[in-house]
Amino acid sequence: MVTKNCNGKGNDIRKTKNLFWKLATWNIRSINGKETELTEEFENAKLDILAITETKKKKQGCEYLPNGHVLIYSGVKIQDRAAAGVGCLIHNKLTDKIHRWEARTERILLIELEKADKQHRFIIVAYGPNENDKADTKELFWDELNEVMEGCTGEIYVLGDFNGRVGWKDAIYGSVIGRYGEQARSENGRRLLDFCQMHNLIVTNTFYKHKDIHKYTRVEPGRDEKSIIDYILVPENLKSDILDVRVRRGSEIGSDHYLLVARIKNVENHKEKELSCKKMEFETIKTYKLSNMDIAKKYKETTHRKMTETAGSIGNMSLQQLWIKFKNITIETAREICGICKHSNKRKQTSWWTNDIREKVEGKKTAWKKYLANRNDENYNFYKEQRRLVKDTIIKAKQTAWIKFGEKLQRDSKNHQKLFYKVLKTLKEGKTNIPMEIKDKYGEKIKNEEQIMVRWQEYFEKLLDGENNTSPTTHERSIRRRTRNTNENVTGMITGEDIEETLKEIKNNKAPGHDKITGEMIKNMGFSGKELLRAIYTKAWEEERVPQDWEIGVIVPVHKKGDNKDCNNYRGITLISTVMKIYEQILNKKLTVSTEQTLTDTQSGFRKGRSVQDHIFTIKQMIEKKKLGGKVYFAFIDLVKAFDSIPRDKVWESLLKRNVDNKLVRVIKSLYKSTLNYVIWKNMKSGFFATTQGLRQGGGLSPTLFNIFMDDVIKSCNANTQKAFIGYRQMNRVLVSECAFADDIVIITNTEQDLQNNLKVWDEELRSNGMSINTTKTKVMAIGAEELNPKITLREETIEHVKQFKYLGVMIDETGNEDAEINARINNSLKLYFAINKSFISKKEVSKQTKINVYKAVYRPILTYGCETWVLTQKLKSKLTAVEMKYLRRTKGVTRMDRLRNDHIRNELDVQPILKFIENRQLAWWGHLQRMDNVRQVKQVWESRSQHKRKRGRPKITWDENIRKILEARNTTWRAAKTLAKNKKEWAKFVHT
Repeated sequence: MVTKNCNGKGNDIRKTKNLFWKLATWNIRSINGKETELTEEFENAKLDILAITETKKKKQGCEYLPNGHVLIYSGVKIQDRAAAGVGCLIHNKLTDKIHRWEARTERILLIELEKADKQHRFIIVAYGPNENDKADTKELFWDELNEVMEGCTGEIYVLGDFNGRVGWKDAIYGSVIGRYGEQARSENGRRLLDFCQMHNLIVTNTFYKHKDIHKYTRVEPGRDEKSIIDYILVPENLKSDILDVRVRRGSEIGSDHYLLVARIKNVENHKEKELSCKKMEFETIKTYKLSNMDIAKKYKETTHRKMTETAGSIGNMSLQQLWIKFKNITIETAREICGICKHSNKRKQTSWWTNDIREKVEGKKTAWKKYLANRNDENYNFYKEQRRLVKDTIIKAKQTAWIKFGEKLQRDSKNHQKLFYKVLKTLKEGKTNIPMEIKDKYGEKIKNEEQIMVRWQEYFEKLLDGENNTSPTTHERSIRRRTRNTNENVTGMITGEDIEETLKEIKNNKAPGHDKITGEMIKNMGFSGKELLRAIYTKAWEEERVPQDWEIGVIVPVHKKGDNKDCNNYRGITLISTVMKIYEQILNKKLTVSTEQTLTDTQSGFRKGRSVQDHIFTIKQMIEKKKLGGKVYFAFIDLVKAFDSIPRDKVWESLLKRNVDNKLVRVIKSLYKSTLNYVIWKNMKSGFFATTQGLRQGGGLSPTLFNIFMDDVIKSCNANTQKAFIGYRQMNRVLVSECAFADDIVIITNTEQDLQNNLKVWDEELRSNGMSINTTKTKVMAIGAEELNPKITLREETIEHVKQFKYLGVMIDETGNEDAEINARINNSLKLYFAINKSFISKKEVSKQTKINVYKAVYRPILTYGCETWVLTQKLKSKLTAVEMKYLRRTKGVTRMDRLRNDHIRNELDVQPILKFIENRQLAWWGHLQRMDNVRQVKQVWESRSQHKRKRGRPKITWDENIRKILEARNTTWRAAKTLAKNKKEWAKFVHT
C-alpha cells in the first residue's frame, strides 16, 4: 500500500528529501554556444555539481550562467587553438560554499568547498590524454594529477573523462575496482588504476549492478562502439556514502558521451541558500538615446513644460526643495522618454539563442529519447538529421548575429562611442571575473555577502580617512574667522552664461553619481530647466551650502593587479553628482583666475597648455645633454594615496595665503562640510561612511586645489634644496630642481649627496603636510658619461637604483636609447592585436571602416604614445612599420604571400604611414616649443647648451638633428621653419601637407 507521503516505490518522501546530493561528470564536446542548453540539462537532472570535460573554452575563470549557477573553468591560452578544457558547474545554492579554486592546466581543475562542520570537500576535474598521445604528454598529466592529490586530504572526489578502460575486478586491482565494469582494459586504464592504488581510491562506476545501457559512458551508434571511460573516483573510506552511480541517458547535448551521475549521502542536509544581503537590481537610464534629434527634442519640450509649471513657486522654496523638484522632474522625464536598462548578476542570454533554436533543440532531444527507446537505424538517422538541423540553424543564427554585431559596431563607432569602446574592451579583455569571496583585514576569506560589504566599507573608510580625528581643530577655527574678513568679491554670482559655457565642457557618456542625473540630461533641457538649475546654484552660492545628494559619493572598486580577493589590490572610482561637477567647474574657473599665476612652472598637471610631454621631453633632453659630460641624478618619487591624505585645513590655508576671495573660499569649503560615501559591489550596496580629509575624486575643483597645495610644498622644498645645473641658455645658467605632474614628482640633482639631502628635505616636508613617500616604489636613476651606482637611503631603507623606469607611461632609459620604449610600445600593441584578432579584425562581418576607426583611435595611439620625443634608428623604424602593417594587412584580408606593397594597402584603406604620422607629431611638438614662453622650464632645458664636447667616434643623433633631417626632407630650413611655427595655423598646414 502506498500512502500519500510515499513515492511509488514505497519510500517515505519526507525521509529521502535532502538525504543525498548529486555529483556528475560529462564530456560535452565543446561548451561554446551550449551554455543555456547545459544549464537546462543540469537543472533537469537535479544536479548539485557537474564536472565537464572537453569544453574547448579558452583561458581560466569563473562566471555566472543563467539562474545564478557558477561555472569555473580552465582551458588553453587565448592564442592557442581550442582543445581540451575542463570545468565545473556548481548549483547556485552552493556558491557560498566555494572556498577556493585552482586551474592547474587545461586538463586539471581543483575546487575546494567548505562544509558545515568546517571541513573541506575537494572536487578534482580531470580530462586524460588519448591512448595515442605521446608518452611524455601522459606522464605530465599523471604527475600533475598526483601533485594535486597530494595537496588534498579528507573528502575527495576525482571525476572526468580519463580516456582509459579499466576492465573489471581481478587479483591485481581487487580493492580498487568492482565486479560491474567491462571486459576490456587499456594502457590508460592501467595508469588510472595505478593512480587509484597509490591514493587509495575506488572506481565507483564498477561497484553497482546496472544494465549495460546504464554502465557505458561513451557510445558511437554509427560504429556500434561503446566503452566506459568516464569515472567518478572517491577514497575507499567514503565508499559507504556512495548510494549509486549510473548513466543518465535522457540528457543530450550533442555529445557521444552520456551523463554519469553519482548519488551521495548528504550528512549536512543542505537547505536552500538564504541571502543575508539582498542583491539589488540597479537600473540605468538610456541617455545615449538623446543623441537622436527627435528623442532629444521630445525630452527638451517635456522638461521645459514640467519645469515651467513649477516656476511660480521657486521663490518660496528652500535649496533642498529646489533640488528635489529639479531631480524628480529630470529623472522622471528621462525614464519616460529614453527608457531604462536593469542590471543584475544574472548572465545575459546569448543573442542568437532564439525560440526557434530552442524548439529545434527540444526536437533533437525528443528524437534522441525516441532512439533510446527503440534503437534502430531509422530512429538513429532521424536523430542525426535533427542534430544536423540544429547545428545548421545555430551556424546561420551566429552568422546573422555577427553581421548585426558588425553593423551595430559601425553605428556605435559614430554615434555611441562609449558603447563601441565598451564592446571593444570586452573583446580585448574578455569577461571580467568577479570573485565570489573577499579577504578580511587578517587575510581570512569571507563569503557572506553582508560581511563582504562591511569589509569593503571598512577598507575604503580606512583608505580615505585613515585615523583622522573629525573634530574641528583650533587651526580650522582660525581659518573660519579669517574667511569672514573683508576680502570679498560681491560680483561673483553664477550666471546663465557660466552654466552654458561649462556645459560645453561636460563630456557625454559618463556614469552618473548618486542622483542618477547625467550630463546629457542637463545639456538637452529646455530653458526653464536650466533656469531652475541656475536658481539652485545661486542659492548654493548665497547660502554657502549644498543639497544632500551632492554630499554623497558612490565608490566602485576597480581591480588593478594581483590577487582579486585582496581589497588592497583595488582602487576606488568615486562617482559624484554631475550637477555638482558643473558647479565645481564654475567655481574652479573663478579660482584659477586668481591662482594660476602664483603656481610654479615645474607643475604641469591639470594646467591649460601643459601635458605629460613637457616633463617626458625635459628628462630625455637632460639625459641627452649629460651623456656628453657631467652627471644628473633622478629620484622618481611615489606618494602614498596623495589625493586622499591631504589635510583640508591646509588647503584652505593655502587659498588664503594667495589672497583668494573669502566668499569663494567659504563656498568651496561648503562642498566639504559633509562628504559621505558608500560602496557598490556586484549590485550590492554598503553602509554610508564619512570622510574628513583628502580631496574629492572626480571633482572639478580637486586638481586645482591639489596643485595649490603641492605648490606650497614645492616652494618650501626649493628653499632648502640644491638645484641641478643643466647648461647655459643665452649666457644664463639653466637650473632645475624638480618636475611635477600632479603627484608624479621627479627630484633632479648633479651629485649623489645632493640627491640624498634633497630627498630627505622632500620627505620631511611631505610628512609634515600629511603625505608620505613610498620607499618601495620610489626609484633612483643616475646619468653620466660613465656608469654610476648611487647608494641612496630614506628612513634607513635603501632606495632601489634602476637603469630603466616607466615615467608617465614612457620607458626612460639611462642610456638615452629608445629601444626599451619602442619594444614596450610594440608589445602593448601586439597584445591588443592578438586579443581582438579573431573576434574583431578577422571578422568579415565587421566593416573595414570600423576596423580602421579602431586602428586610428586605439591601436595607433598605443603604438605611438610619447613619439614626439623619439629619435629612431632604421632598425626601430622597420619594427614599427611591421607592427603597423600586421594590423592593416589583416584588415585588408591579405598576407605577405599576396605580394602587395605596403603603400598600396595604405592607400586602399586611406591610412597615413606610421612613420609619417610620427614625423608629423614630432614637428607639431617642435612648433609648440617654438611658440612657448621663454621662461618655461621645458624650453630652457631644450635650448640650453652643454659645456662638454662630443667624444670621438660616431655620435648618436640628437633630437634636434632628427628634426633638422625631417625639415630638410620637406625642403625647409631650421630658420624658415622657426619663423613659420610662430603662426599656429600656418604651421599646422605645413605639418600635415
